[in-house]
Amino acid sequence: MTGSADSSVPDSDRLAGLDEGEVAACLIAERVLGCRALPWDRAGRQGAVDAMLTLADGQGTSAEAWSDWKESLVWQLFHETSRYLADRKSYDEQTRIERQSLQAAVSENLSPDYAEEIEAHFEFMPDHYFRASDLPEIVEHLKLFRSFLENVSTGRELPLAPAIKWKVVPEQGHTVMTFCTWERERLLAKVAGSFSVVPLNILSADVFPRGDNVVLGVFRVCDMNARPATDPRDFTLVEQTLRRALEDESFHFQPLIEKAKRKLPKFIHGGGNVTKTFATPLERPKELRSLPAATPPETEAGIR
Repeated sequence: MTGSADSSVPDSDRLAGLDEGEVAACLIAERVLGCRALPWDRAGRQGAVDAMLTLADGQGTSAEAWSDWKESLVWQLFHETSRYLADRKSYDEQTRIERQSLQAAVSENLSPDYAEEIEAHFEFMPDHYFRASDLPEIVEHLKLFRSFLENVSTGRELPLAPAIKWKVVPEQGHTVMTFCTWERERLLAKVAGSFSVVPLNILSADVFPRGDNVVLGVFRVCDMNARPATDPRDFTLVEQTLRRALEDESFHFQPLIEKAKRKLPKFIHGGGNVTKTFATPLERPKELRSLPAATPPETEAGIR
């Protein structure tokens, strides 16, 4: 993309070699960013990818909420998209080789009795799961799947109870909650509602439905002060609430959410200064509003 490209070059020449979707993406980027693309070679395609990422990121976040973690995600997407657009056949072949190598590495990090579970995991999980997960994460996910399915088969607990694991990541400013359970109606709404009763803010969520009707969810959350959640009592409350919501279709979150709000004083006066605790997204300062708070299930009737 450039602001000084020759505007006399017709689109048919500038965009030669692009498919319909790429042409549309380029024209949108040009219109919004006030730029025009140079005649399209490989580098030109990568420039368009860069421009579209800049546009998407600018629309989806703010400078105040930027972080090294968000930047790393943008660069990862940029490089992967550039590879794909540069040579699709080579990209697909390289992806296949990398997937086989990853599966072998996972097998080396787990005991031999995981062999069938690893094979099923790589067969049934969607492609984007493997692009979003590294080796240690996949190993931990397989252990979580086993924990869930063992509970189902032995009946030690309620059969619908999800397997859940928490990990505090202070260097990235959040806590990761990973769960495995059966895919079902309004699952995401119930997970969001369970975070609301603490309350915890949901920074991002990745949900991966597996082909055998099991779903893996990875939620990154923080407390109301934009710090990693660390209190084991909060973890327990989320888990207990989610289990109740999954077992009881008539379960209502609103009373618990109202109770959580009452625990958070809006103003604390002292020494002439006023300290404010932000209990809802609209009350939070500008730099925190890009961090979406968990939404009660009653407002997400159509989400699965």
